[in-house]
Amino acid sequence: MRAFIGIKLDDCQADILEIINELKSKSMQGNYTLANNIHLTLVFLGDISECEIDKVKAILESIEYYEFPLEIIKIKKLKDMIILEVRKDNHLMEYQKKLQNRLISEGLRIEDRPYYPHITVARKNNDSITRDLQMQSIAREVILFSSSRIYNVLTYTPISKRKLENNDA
Repeated sequence: MRAFIGIKLDDCQADILEIINELKSKSMQGNYTLANNIHLTLVFLGDISECEIDKVKAILESIEYYEFPLEIIKIKKLKDMIILEVRKDNHLMEYQKKLQNRLISEGLRIEDRPYYPHITVARKNNDSITRDLQMQSIAREVILFSSSRIYNVLTYTPISKRKLENNDA
């Protein structure tokens, strides 16, 4: 099964959809991300076995971490994609590193490249765009997703969720 670990951005979902609709209205071509698929990837796992899925679930449950803010700071072009760049906040980067290190220590194969936090809004796009943004969200839970084509539509399905600790105490 193809899988990844990510965060849904429920607090700014409507704003992201507004950006997607704006791009479409300007006749910017591409394969746009469906509303249910909007997410921030923390770790891409690729094809993993059922046994590895159980390992990932256990790892997600074992890492305690507090909710943390996420800030979308820019819309821009990356290769053939249009993305929303997410600020490399200390909490985000620390959690991502903890998660990646635990997955590696448990024997999972992870891409060996620097983490670049972003949300893909369109693929296969040739247009140029760069604009500053100010959008806020809170990371409240981390989700293990499967990625598959259902009736030829790319679909990200939550397999397991881990709520982050509330830090209002």
